[in-house]
Amino acid sequence: MNSAQPQRDIHLVGSIGLGSTEDVFRAVSAIIGDRVIRIPDGETGARSSWIHWNRAVFEDNPALEPDPGEKAAGRRLTSDIEGIRRWRGAPSPPRLRVREGVRPDDIVFRSLGHADHAKQSYSVFSRLRDEGVIRADTQFQVSLPTAAALINGHIVPEHHAIVEAPLTLRLFADLADICAAIPNDDLALQWDIPCEMSFWEGVRPAWFAAVKAGVIERLVRHVDAVPASVKLGLHFCYGSYGGRHWMEPKDTANCVEVYNRVAAVIARSLQWIHLPVPIERDDEAYFAPLAALKRVPDTALYLGLVHLRDGVEGARRRMAAAERYVTDFGIATECGFGRRPAETIPGLLQLHAAI
Repeated sequence: MNSAQPQRDIHLVGSIGLGSTEDVFRAVSAIIGDRVIRIPDGETGARSSWIHWNRAVFEDNPALEPDPGEKAAGRRLTSDIEGIRRWRGAPSPPRLRVREGVRPDDIVFRSLGHADHAKQSYSVFSRLRDEGVIRADTQFQVSLPTAAALINGHIVPEHHAIVEAPLTLRLFADLADICAAIPNDDLALQWDIPCEMSFWEGVRPAWFAAVKAGVIERLVRHVDAVPASVKLGLHFCYGSYGGRHWMEPKDTANCVEVYNRVAAVIARSLQWIHLPVPIERDDEAYFAPLAALKRVPDTALYLGLVHLRDGVEGARRRMAAAERYVTDFGIATECGFGRRPAETIPGLLQLHAAI
């Protein structure tokens, strides 16, 4: 890519490690505001731990109790292939189980908290946009975990199937609350799908027998739960535990297959998809499956090829390899960067601007 070529759109996955929502909106707008279509609130504070911040919703539910095995171990128990999950240097906390005798119909979840945060952040977004800090045509982005992510994060595997229906019902109710409270012309929503990809890759066990068909069925249900009047994207996530993936994708083939199968049957459109690119993958083999991506023109592709460690030069090497198979893509990091030290965030945003 040379300087005569137009700059590519930038996508922010979700979390941004600054002190407050307003800090995020101001920093993004000042550094890359002319290249982003939508801005997330950064999932700041306790929410930087992604799904761990709303653990109290599960702990306070009378249908659930601490799992004795994980409580005794003092951490979440995982398979050898998954490895020990860590957040901020500590193992992920023990998960919960359904109390004996509780039926799925008896389980009711209170609001998970995403809707309240979205409403509060949108009020800040609207004020800053009215003040001219945020560009007038910018959308407010809300990134949400799927039901699978919440189940995997808070419930032991043997009880995943029991909890799925009531938890999905609650998640979709909170989604409806967000879509009712925020003008849909202003709203962009993203489903983060690390657990679906881990099932697909065989890293985590799924609670449904036909794994690939089950993944597609559940993703379609999440996509179609979002009103067509709301812009929507998918973040194909491979995690960022301790700054690393739960596995390095071999190439883009599985992300391409999942997208193609979902896009073929959904009732509404997708406005963007985001795929990770590991820092060492500047080879054409990683990007070659993108040639099979059955993407309609209205669905933007963002490649997570921006890495602070090797800067502009590394990003351009990865872009050059990708351009052999797809030319119309935007840029992003592999995942959110809410767990990075705050002092590194301006430099990371400046790196986006320089690419």
